[in-house]
Amino acid sequence: MSKKKKPRVLPKFIDIGTSTYTVEHTSDMGTEDSGECETEKKIIKINKNKFPDLDSVDAEATLIHEILHGALHELGWDAYLNDNKDEMLVQGLENILRHIVTLKKEIK
Repeated sequence: MSKKKKPRVLPKFIDIGTSTYTVEHTSDMGTEDSGECETEKKIIKINKNKFPDLDSVDAEATLIHEILHGALHELGWDAYLNDNKDEMLVQGLENILRHIVTLKKEIK
């Protein structure tokens, strides 16, 4: 008998440094962006229009991506990076972290 996989759920809050960010799975973002990190409001949004359920690797990657934006802000690094450099750094780190998360799942 195979185990039925539990659907993924987002945490309601994520601590990034000394700040707590609220995490929302919302449909008020349109269809272009996968996610958004509103650093001043301390909110991470995952787009429900792109990810109606959260069982995709891309939804997980989007959460990691937005957490990294929050981390750069909390460290104060975003003040030194223009939008293009910030996004390049976050995308590079996201790719590395996705690989690490995948390896961890395979090792279990």
